[in-house]
This record gives sequence, structure tokens and C-alpha cells, in this order.
Amino acid sequence: MSTLSRRFFLSAAAAVPAIGAPAVVAAATALPAIAEGKPAQPDPVIGLAREVEEAYAADAAAYEVDAALDDAHCEWRTKNPMPSFTVSRTRISTERTEDAVIDKIETPLIPPEQRAAEKRALANWKRRLRRWKVKSGFAAAEQAHDETSKRLEDAIDALADAAPTTIAGLIAKARAARAFGYLAEQRLAPALSHNIGALALSLGKLEP
Repeated sequence: MSTLSRRFFLSAAAAVPAIGAPAVVAAATALPAIAEGKPAQPDPVIGLAREVEEAYAADAAAYEVDAALDDAHCEWRTKNPMPSFTVSRTRISTERTEDAVIDKIETPLIPPEQRAAEKRALANWKRRLRRWKVKSGFAAAEQAHDETSKRLEDAIDALADAAPTTIAGLIAKARAARAFGYLAEQRLAPALSHNIGALALSLGKLEP
């Protein structure tokens, strides 16, 4: 590593406690790639950053499909509103006697037959909605989006927990924080603050 690159890196590390998450990401991504030598072993963080990139692309594609079908889902629910239950209305009346004023509170009960009919109507509506979701592909799209979201979260967590051993790995992690959404930045930026300092301390152990 050149003297200029070493000085640039150490100055960025020293500034970490005073700057916020977006600035940490920007500082790390600005580190010159030429500062990186050729380590004996590849930095595993680079592969983890690539997995975040792939997971993000898969989640974005699944979201587009899910969002398109969600419009049809909203339309179906508008045309087929969910049945509601009758709510008992409390009545308050006042009775005056020679000695006192008495407030009477009455809450009429819903007839059991009416309540049972309302429950049957709601259960039937839920069955119709489930059938529509399966037939339209919305259920499959929801499940696919849930799976891609979970994959992305797991990939971000793995990258956040991994410590870069090279400048290239640090840059890859910082670029992932900047490029792949709010969750990535919020999860990765605090880790980058620590990674910059830790890598600065180990500069003497890097390959020239």
C-alpha cells in the first residue's frame, strides 16, 4: 500500500466517530481501489456482497409481480366487501322518581341465529378470497416475495456480521450499503464504522 493510500485510509478511519451512517458509507466507497494489494486469500466479504446484490435483484423482481397482482387483489375486495358483524348499541335512559334520578344502561343482545349467520357469511367470504388468491396467482406471488425478502434479510445480516480483511472487501461492503436499499444502509453502516477502524489497525498485516 502506498504512503498516500495509507494516509487516506487512516484519516478516514479517524473521522468515523464524528460522522453519521450515510457519511460512513460514502467515505468507505471513496477509498481508492488501487490501495488494495493482492492478499494470499480472497476476502469472503466480496462474495457476501455479491449475494446481497443477487438477493436484492430477486426481491425487486418478486416485488414487481406481487405489486401488480395486489392491484387486482384490492379490486376484488372492493367488489366483494368483507361481511361485517352487527354491533350492539348501548342505550342509556333516565328514570326519575320522587327520591332519585336513576340512569338505566341497556345493551341488547344480538340474536344467536343472526350472529351464527354472520359468522357463516364471513367464513364463506374468506374461502372465496383464498380461492381467488390461488387462481389469480396472488398467493404464489406473496409467498415468492416473502421468500426473496427473507433471503435478502439473511444476506444483509451475513454481510453485516462479516469483517473485511482487505480494502476491496471494505469497498464491496460499503457499495452494498449504498446500493441496496434502506435496510442495507441501516444494517451495514454501523458495521462499516467498526470495520474501518479494525482494518486500519491491521494495515501492517496486509500484503504490500
